[in-house]
Amino acid sequence: MEYTQQRYKRSAGKSSFDGPAIAKGWFVAVGLWLVGTLISMLITEILSEGGSGSFISSSLGIWAVFSVASVLVAGVLGLPLALLLNRFMRQVQTPWIHVLAFAMFFTLSGAILMSGMTGSFLSALGVSCWMGLCAAAGRLAAFRKSGAFHRVLTGD
Repeated sequence: MEYTQQRYKRSAGKSSFDGPAIAKGWFVAVGLWLVGTLISMLITEILSEGGSGSFISSSLGIWAVFSVASVLVAGVLGLPLALLLNRFMRQVQTPWIHVLAFAMFFTLSGAILMSGMTGSFLSALGVSCWMGLCAAAGRLAAFRKSGAFHRVLTGD
């Protein structure tokens, strides 16, 4: 019991993630978001255009602009929100709760923010579900980089 209290006090003061773990999580989340949006955009264009070849170059141009905007939003808004959520959850020792919390937080916050642009919470929720899954995958990657799953399973 004394060992658990000492470990708990030690981890209460700072995050267990270092810079490389945070960077890995961010790059995984943003990379999955960009790949998913590219695939979604290409499938939508193929189905709507009937397979004509001219849509690919215009879709890639639109996706490039969208990607730059997405990376800026992820850096300016997403990363600080992820660090803030990490700070609130540093007392929670179970990594899967962190992963689920990131999925839920970024799904709901994305839906709330995007519903102002789309006018419909449900249509925004469809897009933000992918954002929540990407955030959860990024959190999982950060945990794997920092060795948190290993610590919890072995009781170190």
